[in-house]
Amino acid sequence: MPGVGLTRAALALTLGLVAVLVITGVVLTFAYRPAPAGPQAVRAVHRLASALLLPASWVLAFALVRTWARCGHDGRGRRWRALVAPAVLVAAVPAAAFTGFLLPWERVLHATAVVPPDVSGMGPAFDAAVAAVSFGGAPVARATYQRYVLAHLALGLVVVGVVGWSAARRAGAVRAGGRTTAATGSPPPGRTPAPPPRTTG
Repeated sequence: MPGVGLTRAALALTLGLVAVLVITGVVLTFAYRPAPAGPQAVRAVHRLASALLLPASWVLAFALVRTWARCGHDGRGRRWRALVAPAVLVAAVPAAAFTGFLLPWERVLHATAVVPPDVSGMGPAFDAAVAAVSFGGAPVARATYQRYVLAHLALGLVVVGVVGWSAARRAGAVRAGGRTTAATGSPPPGRTPAPPPRTTG
């Protein structure tokens, strides 16, 4: 079925991008430094994967809705539940990209006239010696920056959860379809058996 193939390809692409974002995100959380210091290659890969995840999530959401529409579901409540994951994915991915765009600080503004704290990654958000960070030349209060960091983390967990849940459901459906066909000889759900051949006497 073309819709199933689209769902499989979109899910594989989205899973790969999410894996890249998780790995590079963990590195940047602890090792980010403003240019030219810090892991600039990791940051470039993270930004590229983030940019690619946006259209990939749209394709995956479209494929999930299309598969749901073709297979059919019983009951109006179940129909609405089938749309929750695509809707959450479409909303969470751009929100995570936006909050992540606000995280690469350029300079630390310390609270007292002492030696600036030696921080890296997202450390300024949780260091009491930091008063603000600069982003785009404008200062951002530490409390505000901290909210950006926490929001990005929460949205990232939502995206990982939705994509992981979709992958688990996909794997479960494949296993269930295989068992049904092998054990009972009946076709997978959504398909009707062919009528028996007619005999002529």
